[in-house]
Amino acid sequence: STATAFSQERWSPWEATYCYEDIHFRTRYVKAFGDRHEWEIEFKNRYNRMVVFNYGILEGDDDDEYPVTTHRKTLKAFEVCDPVVIHTQAEGFVILVDQLSFYVDSSEIIPCEAAE
Repeated sequence: STATAFSQERWSPWEATYCYEDIHFRTRYVKAFGDRHEWEIEFKNRYNRMVVFNYGILEGDDDDEYPVTTHRKTLKAFEVCDPVVIHTQAEGFVILVDQLSFYVDSSEIIPCEAAE
């Protein structure tokens, strides 16, 4: 789930998030501002019901740092969200999605499926 700055204005192919095979994302590199990079991310819900989840990004190669997923997203069944703009220092980043729930109040969090 790594995005790299290589093709401007082209969306990457959809791919499943690490934890949830029915939450997909794609990225698009927009432009550079000096040593900063602007990106857009779209998320797609492939579940047949509404979902709520957290997301965050991890920049560069710092594998031992766990990214903070403080951004929250709600998507209806089969919905694709409007592009989310993010800015990075690095030319690559990893998208992490966790804390998925089928309830607006985030009750009954679904554990990461990759951990099974």
